[in-house]
Amino acid sequence: MSTELTVDEIELVIDSEFESRLRPHTEAEAKLFRKRVEHDGSFPAAIKYAVLGGEKYILDGHHTWKMWCELPEDTIVSPPLVEEVNVPDRKAALEWIDRNQAGRRNLDSREFNLVLGRIYNEEKGSRGGKRKGSGPKSSSNRTSDGLNSEPTKQGKSDEGPQQTAAQRVAAEYGSTPRRVEKAGAYYDAIESIRAINSKAASDIEGGTMKVSQADVIAMSKAGEESIKAGLKNLRWGKKWNEGQSPPKQYNDSFDTQEIESGKRTFNFTPHIKSLEKLMRFADDVKQVHGRVKEYVAVEKSYRELHKAMKALEGRVSA
Repeated sequence: MSTELTVDEIELVIDSEFESRLRPHTEAEAKLFRKRVEHDGSFPAAIKYAVLGGEKYILDGHHTWKMWCELPEDTIVSPPLVEEVNVPDRKAALEWIDRNQAGRRNLDSREFNLVLGRIYNEEKGSRGGKRKGSGPKSSSNRTSDGLNSEPTKQGKSDEGPQQTAAQRVAAEYGSTPRRVEKAGAYYDAIESIRAINSKAASDIEGGTMKVSQADVIAMSKAGEESIKAGLKNLRWGKKWNEGQSPPKQYNDSFDTQEIESGKRTFNFTPHIKSLEKLMRFADDVKQVHGRVKEYVAVEKSYRELHKAMKALEGRVSA
């Protein structure tokens, strides 16, 4: 219900849990938003709030509220309007925030998947997976990647085909049931990681820790110690499971070859190629940084070792 009230006429409250569901502005976006507001002399949208327990909690418009508080008292910008959203409780308020966020165009793929996954998991939990209604039909209940999926029953009723929660959410947000289910698994995976390291989970959500959706899901299933080791690897720019797999069995043929006569001969080729690669690297560094004494010494050592290795290969193979 829209009103003509402004933020100066009612007392609004910011709830940290509600605010955490919202996409934060980047520094550039915040500057652009303020510039637009000061140019227009007004805010582009009303602040949405809900009355819960006698308090008026902001559901949408945190950036608007904070910017209004930062403007000087003599500003020519008009105070933002407010609009009440009717929700019965906190759970409904959180659901409203997620659905409002998912309908926006400024979310990137990662952010959208997080919101979509949370909506799907709440929908699945609160409504039991399927209900009667209209929407797209699914021809298969097949899943992959070990994700949990609800069975789809194409039973008919007077009101139309039955739908799974994934189908309902997919229809509402222009996605596919498969993507919705995967988004749900992604959100669950981040919550599993949050229980072990909340800072890392926030960094994954915010995109400062670079890791794919598939890797987040896989890591969350690996156990607490593996998750801790995986997060440490990611901090160092490695793959999350690097060094966690059992070491490959050493293949002696890389260094030696057994011939029919039983004579042992050494295979120099891979070592020589490695040296040649190091020589090229040293030469490239020298081209960029010039003939720095240390680079020249390194390159000289590689070349001398390469020359000795070639000579040794010739002698042993003769």
